[in-house]
Amino acid sequence: MEKLNRAADRKKPIEALEKQITDVEKGIKGLIKEDDSLKHLFSLVTSVDGVGEVAPTAWFSAR
Repeated sequence: MEKLNRAADRKKPIEALEKQITDVEKGIKGLIKEDDSLKHLFSLVTSVDGVGEVAPTAWFSAR
């Protein structure tokens, strides 16, 4: 029973981090939609075969 409690205790911070990641990703996507220059760059980058939304979103957030 104690092992189950430990697993549940570990799961809570992971879920909190996953929610934070989701919130940050939504925020970045919102900024891209609001900025014409970023929107254009995002459109160009994601038009390349094999490039999805994750790569440019990470790149934009690092700048």
